[in-house]
Amino acid sequence: MPEFPPFRLDTVNQCLWRRTDEGKDERILLTPKAFGVLNHLVEHAGQLVTHRQLLDAVWPRTAIEPQALKRNIFELRRALDDPPRKPRFIETSPRRGYRFIAKVGYGSVETSDAVTARPARNQARPRVSAAPARPRASAEPGQRRRARGQPNAPGRHATAAACGSLPLVRQTGPL
Repeated sequence: MPEFPPFRLDTVNQCLWRRTDEGKDERILLTPKAFGVLNHLVEHAGQLVTHRQLLDAVWPRTAIEPQALKRNIFELRRALDDPPRKPRFIETSPRRGYRFIAKVGYGSVETSDAVTARPARNQARPRVSAAPARPRASAEPGQRRRARGQPNAPGRHATAAACGSLPLVRQTGPL
């Protein structure tokens, strides 16, 4: 398990641990993408990792704006209490990428009896909806569901007839 005191990166459970002054381990909650960015930087500690390499590693086969990477770096710096002007962990190379500069050791997996979970400093807690998820409504057999974005209106021929582009035919007798 990669360690960079006072932090430990738990790659199995995908979380970050901080050793407190009392010797207790405190779990710091990270979003999955922020964890992916940190994990990739730690795996390449001491090396410059370009923006493109990070985007390809964390968001494979996805077109993503560079701002998403910057947002995750900001979140990591906040969680690690790492100011960008005097970094201890993540160094920015302007217009090039990032470098993990802390010394990384690899210790054994140890568990702590006193574990507390808390979000990273100033991190919003995840929102949980109290309402159960609604199942998608399906069409009756033999009927097609209307495509998303189509209005709840009669068929296009009736609409065209109402607009005057098709003659409106009314049947008066039995078939």
